[in-house]
Amino acid sequence: TGLLGVPPRLPVAELLREAHAWGQTSEAIFRALSPAAREIVLKPRAQLSPAQRQFSERVDTARVDGALRDYVRSIKVLKRPG
Repeated sequence: TGLLGVPPRLPVAELLREAHAWGQTSEAIFRALSPAAREIVLKPRAQLSPAQRQFSERVDTARVDGALRDYVRSIKVLKRPG
């Protein structure tokens, strides 16, 4: 009668706030990235070198607006800058 690992009641209000903040938080995270990371994010995956495909970087949350910091850790997919 339920999905394994999913609580019987979802925190809809919290999820809704997170969904509304997703775009702004994605943009804030993108701005907090190093120039090298920004360059990699903007390239199509097929154009990345093997080293670029393995690149990783931690986001300095101090560079993100305080109102969005709570959402930074929960975001797994960024909105592509446009």
